[in-house]
Amino acid sequence: MPWTTDDGDPGDEVAGTGFTDSRGVDLRLTFGANFRAARQKAGLTQRDIEARTGIKQHYVSEIESGKQNPTLSTMNTLAASVGRAVHLLLRSSRIQIEKDTDQA
Repeated sequence: MPWTTDDGDPGDEVAGTGFTDSRGVDLRLTFGANFRAARQKAGLTQRDIEARTGIKQHYVSEIESGKQNPTLSTMNTLAASVGRAVHLLLRSSRIQIEKDTDQA
């Protein structure tokens, strides 16, 4: 999946807009929503994630809401805390993510 910024220029992020995929989907929102769904499916609270990862509950909340742009390292830590791979949480279809992870 090619990475572009909201203005269409690859790799040149416009301040405050966040990265989008080739279809114009904001990856911050996609990751946040998919992480929240995976966390809830795992029966975990944001406090549980904080205890597992050391990432503050408030920051987890902001990531889930798409208000933060986490580093790849942070995304990897969060994904691992719910037993998922980062690339699955970056897909724009949660239904597909749940199918993929249920088969794993």
